[in-house]
Amino acid sequence: MKRTLMNQPASGFTLVELMITVVIVGILSAVALPAYQKSVMKSQRSVAKGVLLEKAQLFERYYTTKNVYPTDDIGATTSPKDVAAGAVRYNIVPTMAADSFTLTATPTTAQAGDECGVLTLTNTGAQTPAANGCW
Repeated sequence: MKRTLMNQPASGFTLVELMITVVIVGILSAVALPAYQKSVMKSQRSVAKGVLLEKAQLFERYYTTKNVYPTDDIGATTSPKDVAAGAVRYNIVPTMAADSFTLTATPTTAQAGDECGVLTLTNTGAQTPAANGCW
């Protein structure tokens, strides 16, 4: 007995099945992408905090030997960078005086939307912002 096209079972996907799959992938992407971006910002913030703490240690070491803080930026450390893209995520600027210093990390590029904003560290150890687990 010969089979005709009408008697063969259908194969493949229907348009409805394909559209349901596209909708599910879209919903999952809408949930996952913001969480991923927040995680990337948090990791870049950790790198910036590490650089701030490293510079503060260098300034304190200088203070213990000379009894004054340096008047210019010492300790050539690199700014936090995204190694793959080479993009600077924070601009780190020290404000120096003989008896104090303030280190400021200002977010740039994609990091500018970070919930913590500008990070600062002073010679007294004061860290701002202190809310939302920024430090």
